[in-house]
Amino acid sequence: MRLTVSFLFFLVILICTSVRAWIRYDTLTTTRVAPGAVYQRIVVPDIPWSINVLTFDLTSPFLHLETVKAQNRIAGYEGTRSMAMRSDYPGHRVVAAINGDFFAKGGIPINAQVINGQLVHSVYHNDKSTIGFYAGNNPFMAVVNFSGEVITPSFKYPIRAVNQTRKTNDLILYNSFYGDTTGTNKWGEEIKLRPLTKWLMNDTTFCIAEKKENYKGSMAIPDGGAVLSGNGLSATFLDQHIHIGDTLAVVLSLHPARERIEQLTGGFPRIIRNGEDVSTPCFHAEGGKASFATDRHPRTAVGFSRDSRKMFFVVVDGRQVYSKGMSLTELAGFMQSLGAFQAINLDGGGSSTLVVRNRIKNSPSDGHERQVANAWILVSSAGNSELNTVQIEPDNEYLFMGDTVQFKLSAWDSSYNPLPLIGSEVTYDVSPALGPIDKKEGLFVATANGVCGYVYCRYRELLDSAKIHIEPIERLQIQPEKSITDTIKPIDFKVQAFDREQHPHTFNAARFTWDLKDSTIGMITSNYQFKGKKAGTTRLIVRFGEVADTAYIEVRIGEGRSLINGRKLQPGGPLPLCGAKQGNP
Repeated sequence: MRLTVSFLFFLVILICTSVRAWIRYDTLTTTRVAPGAVYQRIVVPDIPWSINVLTFDLTSPFLHLETVKAQNRIAGYEGTRSMAMRSDYPGHRVVAAINGDFFAKGGIPINAQVINGQLVHSVYHNDKSTIGFYAGNNPFMAVVNFSGEVITPSFKYPIRAVNQTRKTNDLILYNSFYGDTTGTNKWGEEIKLRPLTKWLMNDTTFCIAEKKENYKGSMAIPDGGAVLSGNGLSATFLDQHIHIGDTLAVVLSLHPARERIEQLTGGFPRIIRNGEDVSTPCFHAEGGKASFATDRHPRTAVGFSRDSRKMFFVVVDGRQVYSKGMSLTELAGFMQSLGAFQAINLDGGGSSTLVVRNRIKNSPSDGHERQVANAWILVSSAGNSELNTVQIEPDNEYLFMGDTVQFKLSAWDSSYNPLPLIGSEVTYDVSPALGPIDKKEGLFVATANGVCGYVYCRYRELLDSAKIHIEPIERLQIQPEKSITDTIKPIDFKVQAFDREQHPHTFNAARFTWDLKDSTIGMITSNYQFKGKKAGTTRLIVRFGEVADTAYIEVRIGEGRSLINGRKLQPGGPLPLCGAKQGNP
């Protein structure tokens, strides 16, 4: 029998938060999703945070990174999961995807993007950071700016931009990411180019001039090719120095990158440089607004280790009860704790999305996946094989008595490609001391207080386990502790539970046992209020397992004479009418 036991990743580290304190990170799920790639879900209940992390080995021969543009157009929106799924095919399996750059109207990224060595578009001036990769999964981060030129046997001429609106005297290069045509007016000259070599960034691509049009505009852009479009002085250059059939050299560069760039997107801002938190100075240098940095928001970040071997995709949920989100400083601290030596913040808020094997792993704050401008995908070239292992999720769960958790099993081949399961062959088991579990569906209910144990899941000859920590509640506190009421006004009680470290926890009232010692004095209603019946005293004991606290209640019913509207009311006398004119007492 093959035994697979998921390992526990536990981390306690000092990071910078709104209050500097030791923060305990609990890793609930650790799942291997590709050779050299591991997904983890980490929570910090005290804040609270819910964090999704993908860590992968950049030196793996099976893994490489690519960027994807929404709809394969410079102006286009698409969900991160959609981009991952349409990029997934045999031999090119998308292990994970994460949303990319911030974007302007129409889904146009605010920074440059490179896909497989081809520049999707450039920006006229850039002050914001980018993350890119040279050949061999070699990462870098920098603020990059574009330069380009077209070289003929007798002349060189600067290319102003790629896939941008043509302005006066501009020479613009358009490729198929821009659309079907250049969309230009007739005041210029355009030349269709067929590449003889692969499109390269920070290097030379040789092309043949195949077609030339004067004062027509909106030339069709060939698939895989490009169009040089000039106005004014640039149109004169095209007319005089390039002829149909000429071989040209096109050089496109993003400085200060020093090598051929394979993949690149923007982000904002750089949050770690050479191991140091630079989120604040980079935020100001890159033109940010203060609240964006200091407020807690959903966040997306990527980073890599000092030796450039490990890469991290991170998504922090936010704007939700179970996860508040992070400030940029908190995000930088968490990335440092993972081992990031360089890191950058990507588009966050409702855009924050992490997809693993075509499943969205985080909880987007919009309540659904947002359409974004571009994404990063991690691709595996490892081939398919037979069933090799199973993995249970979550595999390390922290609960309290009365909590429930739904366990799920997944099957994988030796390259960690997912495989279908036959549900009737899956069985779950757990020690009865922890609580019951549905042996076929995997729904567990914690009935103990302060114990640990394992849930086991079997599929054919394979086995995996999940560790369950049922946290101890050691003290209850009921408020008010002492109260006086009558038969009309109910009493609302609040109960807080305290764990071993005396951290408070608030549970739904139904999680407690409510025991009123004298039910003739009053009653506990269906919404857990006390309502008096007659005069007297009683005790209310609230229990959580064997832990209890007591409240003391006195019910009083008034007797004798009272003053109503300044008039003495005699026992048995008539009641004054509402609104009736009253005389002097």
